[in-house]
Amino acid sequence: STFRATPNWIEIAFVSILLCRPDLTLLAIFIEVLMLVPRFLSNTSSRESLRQRLLVATVAVIPPMLQDIRRLRSKLVRLRLSHFCLHFDWMNKTGNHTTERQLAIFSRTLAFGLAAVALEAEGLKRTAA
Repeated sequence: STFRATPNWIEIAFVSILLCRPDLTLLAIFIEVLMLVPRFLSNTSSRESLRQRLLVATVAVIPPMLQDIRRLRSKLVRLRLSHFCLHFDWMNKTGNHTTERQLAIFSRTLAFGLAAVALEAEGLKRTAA
C-alpha cells in the first residue's frame, strides 16, 4: 500500500535543481544526512571510538539515499509526477509505520523549510548591506 506525505529530501532537491538553487539542493542533502546519522549511530558498537562510529553511521546513510534517488528516477522516467509525495508502506498498514514515516518525513521537511528561510534571510541581509 502507499501513503501521502510531505516531499522527501530528494523531491525537494529535484525541485531546487529545477529552480537553479544548488544551495537549497545541498541543504536538502545536508538535512537528510543530519537526520539519518543519529539513527545509524545508535546501531554502531559502543566499543569503537566515537570517530569510527560517526564514520560508519555517515557511510550507512548512503544506501537509503541512493534508494531514494532511484525511486525518483523511476517516477520521472515513467512520467509519474502524480507519485511525488507518494510513499510505499512496506509494513502493509501494520502498526503505526505509516504515521511514523509521515512524521519523520514531515520533520525533515520542516527542518529544511526553517533552514531555507534562515538561509534566505541571511542572503537578504548581505544584499542589503
